[in-house]
Amino acid sequence: MTAAMTWQRTGRADPAVARLADDHYSRQKRGARQFSLNGRVVTLYVVGPQWPFRAAAGWVWWHPDMTKAERKDGFTGWWNCSFFRNESTRLSSELIQEAIPWVNEAWGLPPFGYDTYVWPEKVRSTNPGYCYQMAGWTLTNHWTKDGKKVRLCLPVTAL
Repeated sequence: MTAAMTWQRTGRADPAVARLADDHYSRQKRGARQFSLNGRVVTLYVVGPQWPFRAAAGWVWWHPDMTKAERKDGFTGWWNCSFFRNESTRLSSELIQEAIPWVNEAWGLPPFGYDTYVWPEKVRSTNPGYCYQMAGWTLTNHWTKDGKKVRLCLPVTAL
């Protein structure tokens, strides 16, 4: 792996990452074995003081299986960060930058870029998505249909 070795790769049902995911606002069912959407995933974690019980940080790259479905938001061609939680001592912006080579190695470069959604009402920051912006991502004016989450993206051309 050419990526920084802070992250380590695991599966979509890793119990240490699942416990971390239980405290994330995107978690649909606390205690569920799997914590990612259906489709292709690259799941990453950072070891911390509670390891192996709980990861210190977790990340899931996701996109649907292109032969079976397209993204519901219409942004097909973007590798999506569907889950990121950082309780480690590392800066979130550094972890975000270090997660990109992992998905590129697994799937190659995305046709367009990388994206995620942040739910401003569910994060403690007064500037939701700031860690992504510090990693070079751009806050867009695209919101989910329910108007709750805002999209951030990093086009391939920005690398």
